[in-house]
Amino acid sequence: MSTPTITVKGLSVSYDRKRALTNIFLEIEAGQIYGVIGPNGAGKSTLFKALLGLIEADTGEVLIQGNPIEAERKRLVYVPQKDGVDWQFPATVFDIVLMG
Repeated sequence: MSTPTITVKGLSVSYDRKRALTNIFLEIEAGQIYGVIGPNGAGKSTLFKALLGLIEADTGEVLIQGNPIEAERKRLVYVPQKDGVDWQFPATVFDIVLMG
């Protein structure tokens, strides 16, 4: 059995002592499609920020191919959503991809 691409063990995150995520366990396998669904304030963005190490977890760990997130940080990419579209932005998707 191969190592999951992402493993989360007992992840909990709080903001100002208010718990946003409690004791999350999950394994994400390469080549699969996953969805994270929930209402506003359910912790979806918090989960992804914690997975990327952008916010500190209260407890638990995140492993990327069996390694701590800190060891794999340079291999991760995060594209946050934006509420609106700036139609005046002078670039096409192709231009942005070429930027690297």
